[in-house]
Amino acid sequence: MKLLRILLTCLAVLAAVAAVLVLVAVAPAFQTWAAQRALTGRPGLQGTLGSVSAGFGEVDVEDLHMEADGAVLTLPSLKAKLSLTSAVVRRRVLVRSLVAKGWTLDLTRAGLAAGASGPAGAPSGGPPAARVVEAYLHAILGGRELPFDGSLDGVDLEGDILLAPLPGRAPARVHLAVRGGGMAPGHEGEFTFEVSGALADSGLPIGAFAARGSLHAAMDSPRSVNRVRVDCEVSDNSGSAQRNLSLSAEIASARGAQEETYACTLGRSGRRLATVLAVLHGATRRLDGTWEFDLLDSDLAPYVADHPLPRGSLAGHGDFRTGADLASLHASGALHSSAGGLGAVAPCLAPLGTVTLDARFDATRDGRTIRVDSLSVSLAGSRPVAAARSLQAFTLDERTDALTLSDPRADLLKVSVMALPLSWLSGLTGKVTLAGGDASGELLIRSENGGFGLRAGAPLAAAGVSVLRAGRTLGRGLDLSLSPAAEYGPGGWRVSWDPLAASCAGRRVATAKGEASRPAGADQPITVTAKWEADMDAASAGHAAPALGWMTGRSASGDFSASVGAATHVDATLAVAGHDPAHSLSASVGADLDPGGAVTFEAPVRMGSGPGASDISIKGTSGADSGGPWVDLAVTGKSVALGDLLRLAAPLAPAGSAPGRDRTPFWGDWTGRVSASIGHLRSDDGELVDVGGTFTLEHGSIELEGGRGGPAGHALTGVKGSVEFDASSEHPYSLKATADGTEADAASLFAPAHRGGEAMFEGKFSVARTFTGYGKNLVDLEGRSQEELRLTSTAGIVRLLAADVADALPEAPSSPVSDTLGTVGYAVGSVVGAKRNVLDSGKTSLSKTTEAVLDLTYQISEIGFDKVSITAVRGADGAILLAGIEMISPEVRLLGTGRIACKKGLSLPGQALSVDLQLSAQGKTAELLSKAGLLSPRRDELGYAVLSQALHFGGTVAHIDAGQWTDLLVKAATRKEAGGKKGG
Repeated sequence: MKLLRILLTCLAVLAAVAAVLVLVAVAPAFQTWAAQRALTGRPGLQGTLGSVSAGFGEVDVEDLHMEADGAVLTLPSLKAKLSLTSAVVRRRVLVRSLVAKGWTLDLTRAGLAAGASGPAGAPSGGPPAARVVEAYLHAILGGRELPFDGSLDGVDLEGDILLAPLPGRAPARVHLAVRGGGMAPGHEGEFTFEVSGALADSGLPIGAFAARGSLHAAMDSPRSVNRVRVDCEVSDNSGSAQRNLSLSAEIASARGAQEETYACTLGRSGRRLATVLAVLHGATRRLDGTWEFDLLDSDLAPYVADHPLPRGSLAGHGDFRTGADLASLHASGALHSSAGGLGAVAPCLAPLGTVTLDARFDATRDGRTIRVDSLSVSLAGSRPVAAARSLQAFTLDERTDALTLSDPRADLLKVSVMALPLSWLSGLTGKVTLAGGDASGELLIRSENGGFGLRAGAPLAAAGVSVLRAGRTLGRGLDLSLSPAAEYGPGGWRVSWDPLAASCAGRRVATAKGEASRPAGADQPITVTAKWEADMDAASAGHAAPALGWMTGRSASGDFSASVGAATHVDATLAVAGHDPAHSLSASVGADLDPGGAVTFEAPVRMGSGPGASDISIKGTSGADSGGPWVDLAVTGKSVALGDLLRLAAPLAPAGSAPGRDRTPFWGDWTGRVSASIGHLRSDDGELVDVGGTFTLEHGSIELEGGRGGPAGHALTGVKGSVEFDASSEHPYSLKATADGTEADAASLFAPAHRGGEAMFEGKFSVARTFTGYGKNLVDLEGRSQEELRLTSTAGIVRLLAADVADALPEAPSSPVSDTLGTVGYAVGSVVGAKRNVLDSGKTSLSKTTEAVLDLTYQISEIGFDKVSITAVRGADGAILLAGIEMISPEVRLLGTGRIACKKGLSLPGQALSVDLQLSAQGKTAELLSKAGLLSPRRDELGYAVLSQALHFGGTVAHIDAGQWTDLLVKAATRKEAGGKKGG
């Protein structure tokens, strides 16, 4: 309406000037001079024009420039058909036709622009957006009657309007075209219009748009318009009908009633989205009205296609009233919102599910202050969750943000937590999730020390809480209680908790207290301090902390301090008191976090006490980049117990593998390097020295380089290998590793001593090791992994076949043979093990078979070999499979397999042994075996004659049982010869 009044007023002025010119002079030059003089003579109006040509019934104006109240109209050409005589004499402007095109109305510096003082009496101050709304409303409602009788029968207007709705932004250009007519007293005029423009650069949340509609205007008197109604359809030129909005607005007044009514309705697709109804009281210039809106997510979705919206609705209703000339605004009402799928807004909100939010308010804005008389908000899910309400009225100064209370000594706000599901907080705690009971409690907020303070009216408490991280249960069955306090003011802020307590089964498990604070000022760091203590017996009794099962003890305590800013430094200590001092633990951690997020840390740890204590140092750097999390870690120690090291690593170990196939490797997305160097690693099976190596973590593999360690004198070196992960394979994990070959003395690898104190083997062996395995998951990989050892030697002595058969031979009369044997002396006797009273000269007569057996035992009691190779495979159960045994000497060859058991609690020498060998011979040894009747006619691939039956050795690794071999020789020695003579 204001624009229409401006145009009609300008037209009236021009018509009057033109009429005077016609009556005084018909010369265009004189008409132009007179019109210019008339323009400059009007208060508040400045203008220039190029030329005026006024005749009877028609006026032509060229190059008109007018400025009023900051609004500038530039009009290249205007043609109007009207009666000049009626306009001048009777003050009746009856426009039959009005044509103006190419004009520009610049409102960027007008009273309607944001930040301007506005028309006389218009309010000022407040936020820019509020000033814009107030100025526009005052302009619409602050009009007056026309100074002449008028009518508009035909109009054809087309031009641009420049707007600056927000300060500091580029002007917005809107193109307007209006056509129609028929507006006269007692008759409703009808006009059609088209509006288009691009407002994105002006700071408004609107891009390109177009509006088409109609305007109906009714005059209840020749000088007043009593009703204007606008109906239009607005689109954003996207071609989507869903994005179109329908707008309907109406202003009406009744003669003599001194009131004007206003109605504005916004809709889409037949739905009413928002409605504002208002009444302006002419005597007081006060405005009363109601407002209502009802929006669905589908109403907003077309305009934010790049940002998914949660499912839901937002509705509200209320009323408002203003002071005289909009000097103040009072509003009250209620809002209701329902939303689901809030994870589309922020992932941390995903656990909330579907929630509803209700709010009520009653507030007044006067100048630059806002007074809130009442405010309440409630949140609910499947049941009421929390509510907050103001306890007294308060006033906020927009310029200084100062808060004034009705009663400064009383609380301002009360927050009641009825049943807050802890699962809702899981999105705020990273990988840690909470489950179990709901939290309840009460918080009170008051104004103090120029700021705000918070305290607990009742502690926040929750029962039956479980804490999980990455599928691992950290705590369960916990009853939690928290008493927070906070301050915020000109000096900064501080938050404290004293105490945070956790109980289980009626027993206090842990307590903590601490605070976080930050002083006022730029670049000030946040300081955090905390102390805690835990009853580990209570936690163990209630099974409250399964993840701490590795940490056995009576109690634990620690402290924490941090400075958090552009760079962050953290210090922490941990002390665990065990039931046994040997199970105590103490550690301190120092860490620095750089602005890029990388953490550099050092943590000396001492486990146990006295000579058996383990001192471990952990140093490293960790962070994350585009490839995921990474670590560079070094673990060192002089003397460490294996059990202590495993307990220390337990919290970092992956959760137990599921029975199925892993989809991701157990080290997750971690990359980097982990190195270890331990001087002495103690275990129940002995001590390993110089244990270490470097592991390189990649997304699909772990590589080991420089692995080393083992018993003193037998340590492995140069261990290298990898664990590969292929998600597409049936068995994703595969293990391959080797160790450098070593040289070992035979006596250290086999039976410690042979009968008589001589070693079972003599010589040097080369030892090569290979490790392999595969599996569906980590547990399966461990169960399918094995170590293969290959022992080879090219020179040495073996005494495995030495046997004592003399005790089994019967005594016999003296014979020349026995006399001869008796002269062999102690050396042979000690090898054969014969009794002196059996083999002494003149007392024993031996058969040829017996002689052959006795000569054989002497012949093979010590075998000098040319080659020995043994392939041993240690399986996941610890048992060693002797997959291939081969010994070759000039006259003897041994082939076979075997097994060394793995019984818990026994060292290798004490483990059960089972070996089966095939003996083959040639030369003298074959001849003696043949005489003893022990050879078969078969020969092996090397031409050695094969023994008629396999040999079995049992016992243990330290004490080999060769009883079967001895029995075989005894039976041969005592076998009856042809003719009935019995050997021996």
